[in-house]
Amino acid sequence: MRWLAILNPASGALGGGRRAETLATRLTQDLGLRVAVSAAPGQAEALASEAAEYDGLLAVGGDGTAAEVVNGMDRERQTLALLPTGTGNGLARDLGLRQPGRTLDLAAVRAALQGANFRPVDLIQVRFRRWSEEPWTTRLALGTTAVGYAAEVVALARGPLAPLSRRLPPGFCYPVGATLQALRQRPFDLRFALDDQPLTARRATNLMVHNSAHAGNFRAFPDARLDDGLLDVLLADASPLAQLRHNLAVLRQTYGFATAESRPARRVALQSDRPLRLMLDGELVDGISEVRWALLPKALRVALPPGTGDDAGSAATAT
Repeated sequence: MRWLAILNPASGALGGGRRAETLATRLTQDLGLRVAVSAAPGQAEALASEAAEYDGLLAVGGDGTAAEVVNGMDRERQTLALLPTGTGNGLARDLGLRQPGRTLDLAAVRAALQGANFRPVDLIQVRFRRWSEEPWTTRLALGTTAVGYAAEVVALARGPLAPLSRRLPPGFCYPVGATLQALRQRPFDLRFALDDQPLTARRATNLMVHNSAHAGNFRAFPDARLDDGLLDVLLADASPLAQLRHNLAVLRQTYGFATAESRPARRVALQSDRPLRLMLDGELVDGISEVRWALLPKALRVALPPGTGDDAGSAATAT
């Protein structure tokens, strides 16, 4: 197989400096890969869409980089591989891939690219628009989407708290943001439906439609699976204290103070009279009033090192 590496030098473990340059050199010299650098938001998707001559694409970055690559690639013909260098790396964690440390070991990457261990993964198709007369925008998400609390935590971590990332451990802005947002999150009204149900008026502080056990670097949804053919939907109306207790339970992995209804579905619909912020795998879209989610079963093929996966029965090995 011919592979192209699409590298985001600004991802959390690389920081846009010399480490990114060193990694690009190693990918070229040690693995024989051509490396394309994504220098701005959206460029990884464009690079993937222009890579028709390659059989597979190695996304070097976090969940946002991987999502951009998936939105640009030919999923019928091409395979995705991951070198997780982001802050959260939720998809990579679900797949059992080693997380970045002080040094990046490329042995697992080499094994994935040269091996024959392929995992089918579900995707989330997300259609959204700002008003009813506007054409729909369609995106694919890998793991976690949200409106309300979870989206606002990401906005805090990437906005006002971003300067702290230079002085705090990688990813630490997110638990700080989660604590601050729990204290200031206000309920909002929406109309909500699962599958073929009619839209129903609800009050909520958080709506998450997800496909993975991890939300970034937190194992927030321990029963979720990447290949079960179902969306996991959480709708919460939580007080600040209830949200803080839930956050603490997730950190401790005790899950004793759930704040939300959790239901499986294949389709989800949302309407709102006020503009909402939508989060897609860590990326933010503002001013949304209508969203439609749909599960695309086993719509992506991911190359993994031999023996990697959340269990032996969930990996599909080519012969």
